[in-house]
Amino acid sequence: MLDASFEAKLGDFGLVWQVDPGEGSLRGTTMIGTRVYMDPVCISRDTVSTASDMYSFGVLLLEIATGMKPGEVPGTGGHLTNTLVAAVRESNGRGNVLEMADKRLKGNFDESQTTRVLHVGLLCAQLERKDRPDIRNAVNWLSNPSHPVPPLAA
Repeated sequence: MLDASFEAKLGDFGLVWQVDPGEGSLRGTTMIGTRVYMDPVCISRDTVSTASDMYSFGVLLLEIATGMKPGEVPGTGGHLTNTLVAAVRESNGRGNVLEMADKRLKGNFDESQTTRVLHVGLLCAQLERKDRPDIRNAVNWLSNPSHPVPPLAA
């Protein structure tokens, strides 16, 4: 999504499907993509939904707001954990989500806007698909400060 200099590159939030040669339909397909942006449910269950796209969108929002690249580490139950999502989630849980704001900004940013972007990113990147917002709500929360952002699911 972003290169090492945080320059935007073309991307597709929908998962890419690779069709095996000789197959005439989607039978024999496998998901491919950058795992740190992929919904953990897609990886573990091999299923996609619009909520999968929202997870990817959330990771991208967190990457932009923090200036950090996401990574993966082994988590509980054999699942991989996105290190960026986990770090922002932990800071938010301590009540200090702004400590994750991009350090290169040196504090020169609108705190309410940055908090909003980080919260919406976390909402989109929740582990349970049912807890993720749809794109209409996410865009509304990002573009309209008068619409309150709901709390994260427990």
